[in-house]
Amino acid sequence: ADLFISIHLNSFGSSANGTETYYSAKNTNKNDWGITSKELANRMQKAIQNVINRQNRGVKVNSNLAVLTHTNMPAILIET
Repeated sequence: ADLFISIHLNSFGSSANGTETYYSAKNTNKNDWGITSKELANRMQKAIQNVINRQNRGVKVNSNLAVLTHTNMPAILIET
């Protein structure tokens, strides 16, 4: 695989709303196109905001999530 993208739908309640995208600073892998996790996170967050009308909670670093840290490819987790 060239990318790992995990999409989660928040169900916390009305106090937590919007979309945020996480990546791990520990994962510095690049794919064949030279894209890093940080770049992928920024591109996806922007693309999502252009399509859906939700609060933009931004791109955030989280190096504690195994799915982001222990992959051999750029990896992101989107919460919306």
